[in-house]
Amino acid sequence: MSVKTEFGTIMCQVQRKIWTANWPAFYEWVVRNDAFDCLEKRIKQSTMNQFMEENPDEIPEGINVDAGYKIVVRRS
Repeated sequence: MSVKTEFGTIMCQVQRKIWTANWPAFYEWVVRNDAFDCLEKRIKQSTMNQFMEENPDEIPEGINVDAGYKIVVRRS
């Protein structure tokens, strides 16, 4: 969502962070689903976000999600 004004453009974006409280269970899920592209040294945000959007009933045990809004203002 964005609003353009004479002073600039204001944008509101959803910002979501994903992590696990149970790495052993998450790793088992990764292996079981051949989902190694969900891993970095932390959970890979873009891939896990996409997986959760496409599979809302298959979220692995121990996953935490912190979502909020990010407001961005660009000057004109």
